[in-house]
Amino acid sequence: MCAYSNGPGTTQSFPSIMSSTSFLVHGGLRLRYGIPCLSEVLGRYGYHTVGFNTNPFLSKLFGWNRGFKEYYDLFYYSPFKEKVEEREKESSVRRAVGFAKNILKRNRWLRDLAWSLKFRLKGLQLPYVEARKLNSYVLKWIEEKYSSDRKVFLWIHYMDTHFPYVPPEEYLSDIGFSSREEAYFANYAEKLEKVSGEKLRRLMKLYSACVRYVTDSIIELLEKLEDIGFLENSLIVIASDHGEAFKEHGKYGHEYYILYNEVLRVPLVLSRSSVEDMSLESCVVQLVDLAPTIVDLVGGSSPPTFKGKSLRNLANEQNAFRPVFAESAFPDLENLRYDISRYAVSVIYGSWKLICSRLCRVERLELYNLDKDPLEKRNVVEEHRDVAEELLELIHRHLKEVYSLRKFSERLATVKRTFRKLSEKS
Repeated sequence: MCAYSNGPGTTQSFPSIMSSTSFLVHGGLRLRYGIPCLSEVLGRYGYHTVGFNTNPFLSKLFGWNRGFKEYYDLFYYSPFKEKVEEREKESSVRRAVGFAKNILKRNRWLRDLAWSLKFRLKGLQLPYVEARKLNSYVLKWIEEKYSSDRKVFLWIHYMDTHFPYVPPEEYLSDIGFSSREEAYFANYAEKLEKVSGEKLRRLMKLYSACVRYVTDSIIELLEKLEDIGFLENSLIVIASDHGEAFKEHGKYGHEYYILYNEVLRVPLVLSRSSVEDMSLESCVVQLVDLAPTIVDLVGGSSPPTFKGKSLRNLANEQNAFRPVFAESAFPDLENLRYDISRYAVSVIYGSWKLICSRLCRVERLELYNLDKDPLEKRNVVEEHRDVAEELLELIHRHLKEVYSLRKFSERLATVKRTFRKLSEKS
């Protein structure tokens, strides 16, 4: 099974994960009104929905708590204090906004310098709650609030594979680092746009160590959940919203303009007895398929706005050959949104991949034969114009559907505003 994200970063891929719709339908940091998300659908089927998040872009501030009965934004504080002062809550929101704006700023060097100075003055303080600490909050919630007589949808979002890559001490000695402090400053040894050679290889080792740490943390959590009987008859889904680029195409990280497979190829693991019968070896799976798959496997029906397919249905289809789209757009840094008129869309169809970018307002096309060139090193758009035109038509049809769903959502929002005004008058 080959799994793809539908966007290069969290803000582009999470609409696909949570609402089974594409990023350009929403075009910003929030889900659009009128488009149901996974937590809402599961809530209708009697699930108590709980979220643990340590990514500011997925915070309540941007509405990602929609459909959750309990939603914990974790930015340096414990959600289980008996009383949280209002100023602490406001401080958390300010940190979320400040961090989000900081990430979106183009001047990465200033951002890196700020975090480096903070480290020197205050010691190690990463911009998220680490995996094992996050696990402890989840287990604390289960201990204090879980009841075995109700169905639970539990979502946990880890951030440890994000820059800066600073895994715990036990993951460092075998990759040539003596301490977390040394690992931390290795992230800032040089401007990331210029890093190369041995410094780049050291960063890749740190990233791999962070992946091992998150993997081990997930295993540790699952073992504890199994010991207390929480996993009985459970569906377990492990997925990543995006990958990370290490200069394979001269670009670093998971910026909005990267639509190569080093960022779009992602791990996906599903575990349940009903999953074992699926034959998905030859299937191409997208994150947009996750929500309909989960709803299907718990015995529910997906809303018509869900654009993905249940993997159970996909496994039964004789021909699972279909296009896979990924999208991004130019960020409007001042208003924390995206200019969707300046977009980039990629499509994978069979052995071919086309990237169509209008980020700089002029259309640029890249075509790759993934069978012959899996690393996307040779743009063959001039040699295969006919293939490029065929894939470009798929993109245009896809965008037509996107804008149609946007208009539908806008009409719903208008109806809602009208009813609100009428109710206020009455």
